[in-house]
Amino acid sequence: MAKVPEFTGDFESGWGDWGTSRGVWQIGTPTSGPGACFSGSQCAGTNLSGNYWPETDSRLISATQLLPTVSGSEEVHLRFQTWFSYYLSDSGQVQIAVWDSASSSWGSWENIGDVIVDTSGWSQKDIDVSAYAGKTVRLAFTHTAVDYGGSSYYGTDVSSGWYIDDIEITSFIVPTTTAQSCSQILASGESVGDGTYLVDPDGVGGQDPFSVNCLMTLDGGGWTQLTDTVSSTIINTDTAVSREYLYVKSGLWYRSPASTLVWDWNSGQDLIGTYSYSGGGSFVCNGSSETTLYGVSCSNGSGNQFKALIRYNTGKDPANALVQLCQDQPGIFGTSCQTGVTVYIR
Repeated sequence: MAKVPEFTGDFESGWGDWGTSRGVWQIGTPTSGPGACFSGSQCAGTNLSGNYWPETDSRLISATQLLPTVSGSEEVHLRFQTWFSYYLSDSGQVQIAVWDSASSSWGSWENIGDVIVDTSGWSQKDIDVSAYAGKTVRLAFTHTAVDYGGSSYYGTDVSSGWYIDDIEITSFIVPTTTAQSCSQILASGESVGDGTYLVDPDGVGGQDPFSVNCLMTLDGGGWTQLTDTVSSTIINTDTAVSREYLYVKSGLWYRSPASTLVWDWNSGQDLIGTYSYSGGGSFVCNGSSETTLYGVSCSNGSGNQFKALIRYNTGKDPANALVQLCQDQPGIFGTSCQTGVTVYIR
C-alpha cells in the first residue's frame, strides 16, 4: 500500500500542509460528535466542541498532490475514515481540483464520490480517483450548511457535523478474475509481487470487494495482511479450512502451524505445534501457563523459552495488523518482546 508522503492524514501533527476556507474546520481532539478520533488523538472536524454553525460552508483543503500513475489493471483510490451527523438539507462532499500547467492555474472544484448526508458512525470511505492518475491535484472536504425553511428559528437546523481521519491515497492491482484472498491471486498467476490488491472474500452478491495488502515474496507468498477488516471475513472465519499465520518484522518471520483456529483481536487462543522461522529453523511449542492474550500464538513457558507469543496489548493496532510478539528464543526479531510485528494469514 503506497501512502502519499505529503499527506498527514492522521492529523497527529496538527494542520501540517492542510488548510481551510471560511474557518469552520478544526483539527484537534473532539469533545463532541464522535467524542474521539478514529485513531490517535487528533482528527479534523467541523466543530470539535459542538454543532457546526448554521448557514456556513467551508473546505478542508489538502496540500498539492501528484497522484501516482497507473497501468494495466491498476487503480488509484482515496480512502479515509469518516464520521458525520448532518441536519436534513446539510451535507458534505469530497472534491478535487486539477492543476493546469498550460494556464498555470487550478481548475474548478469537481465533485467525487457520493454526497455525505444523514448520520453514520466511523467507517471507511473509498473513492476511485484513477481518472486523475498522474495529475497534480488538491483535495477538499466541503461542508455545506443551508437554511432549512422548516426550522422554527435561526440556529436550530444544525447537527454535530463531519469528522475526518486517517486519509491516504493508495494504488493497487485489480485482478482480472475475482479472488477471495492473496493466496488465490498467487495461485491464479496474477501476482505481480508485494502490494495492494482487490479481493472479494465472500464472492458476488455479498460484501463489496475491498483492497488488502498482499505479501507475495516471503515464505512462499500468498499472505493476506490480517487487519480487523480481514479478520471479520471468511478468509479468517471459515472453520472448515486450515490456515497459517505469519508474524513479520523487517523481512524476518515466524510461521504458525496450520490449524482451523480463528484469529480474534479481542481474545486469544494457544496454538500448539511446530513453528517455523526465517533461515530454515523451527521449534515445537507445547503450550504453558504463559498464554495468548489475543489472536493466535504459543509459548513453552515464561522467561528464556522458545515461543512466538502475543502476551501484551502494547503495540496492538488491528487496523494495521500490528502486534507485539514475544520470542525470547529463538529471538530472530531481537531481544524478548518486539513491537511493530505485522500479522498475515494464508
